[in-house]
Order: sequence, then C-alpha cells, then structure tokens
Amino acid sequence: MLLHWLGLGPVMQQGDIMKHAILGICLLAVCAAALATTAPAVALWRVGAAAYKAGNYSVALIDFKQAAFRGNAMAQLYLGEMYREGKGVPQNYVKAVKWYRLAALRGNAWAQSNLGEMYREGKGVPQDYAEAVKWFRLAVRRGG
Repeated sequence: MLLHWLGLGPVMQQGDIMKHAILGICLLAVCAAALATTAPAVALWRVGAAAYKAGNYSVALIDFKQAAFRGNAMAQLYLGEMYREGKGVPQNYVKAVKWYRLAALRGNAWAQSNLGEMYREGKGVPQDYAEAVKWFRLAVRRGG
C-alpha cells in the first residue's frame, strides 16, 4: 500500500537491484523526515514547559506554538491552557477550544477532559452535555 501511494509499486515488480536500493533510500528518507519533525517538537515543548513553570509565558508561547505546529499534543494542550487561563495571552475560550481539540484528536487524555469541560461549561463552544460526555469518556479510556 505504501509503495503504491509513493508511486513505487512498479519498481518492486521489475526486480532491478538498483531500483530496490533507490526504494530503500526513499523509505529511509520518509522515516528520517518523520523523526526530524518529532524530535524538535518534543524539545521545543520541554523548553516551553520549563518557561511556563517559571512564569515566563512569552517564551513558553513561542516554543509551544512551534511545537504545536509540528504536531506535539502536549504543546497544543498547554496552548489551550494559556488561552483558557489568560496566561501570557488575552483570555480566549474559542482559541482554548481550538488547541484542546487538536491535542484531543491526537489522543491526549488531558486535552480530551479539558475539552469536555469546555462543552459542559459552554466556554468557547455552545453548551452541549452530550458532547461533553463524549470527550470525558474518551479521556477515561485513555486514563485521563
């Protein structure tokens, strides 16, 4: 399936050693690219978390946004917290919900629970108890 998606299915059928080597290099490059975006995101989140704990919200905001845009769910969760609490940014429940939802969709139990709270309280979204219960249940399944 991956080979077809990459357009390399016919390469495997031809049996040419050089083409197999090229395929291996391509797959290695795809894996390396995935790791290259994950590792810096974790490092950025950790630096941001240290700044957040120290009360340096302007630095935390920059690091969290960079990590969040790279798909780091913890950074997305923290951005939700910052917007919900108004720490380093103007309080904005709509933006808090946006960041919680991104982290929740990545499976972050804390974000799922917080998103459930936002629906229960009607903050940043219309109050919706059924939607709140949905997110609370997902969080419980994840151990949150």
